[in-house]
Amino acid sequence: MIIGPYPGDRYLVSVEQADSMHVFDGAGFTFVESYPTGDRPFPAAVTSDGRLAFVPGYADGTVTIIDLFNDRVIDTVQVGTHPSGGAVLRGDEEYAVVVRGENKIVFINTASHLVVGELTEGIGESPFSLVVARTVAWHS
Repeated sequence: MIIGPYPGDRYLVSVEQADSMHVFDGAGFTFVESYPTGDRPFPAAVTSDGRLAFVPGYADGTVTIIDLFNDRVIDTVQVGTHPSGGAVLRGDEEYAVVVRGENKIVFINTASHLVVGELTEGIGESPFSLVVARTVAWHS
């Protein structure tokens, strides 16, 4: 799955069989960079400034955190069995990821990279993804 564009007209592609995430420039859709991730990466989520990418590793239970400004992996966080879809929450302070194998959502602080909480109540069996809609201001 391709996601973006992000600041700098960049697009991200998680490559499941290569255990990596690739960055492409949107102007000519040319390859820019590749980063190692956990096993079987699912689509990334990015902070609003385009600096940090969070990539769930479905097969190894991790989230890889990539600093896109400095071109490096900065951390890998264990979150549980089969993390799949995630999103950066409003304000860029937390990343939330669905942990499918444990029927929960785990919250990671984007600054410290620590797990700061989890939600299990009302999640149900085998959740797959998490989508956060941006707030739209209506004008009359």
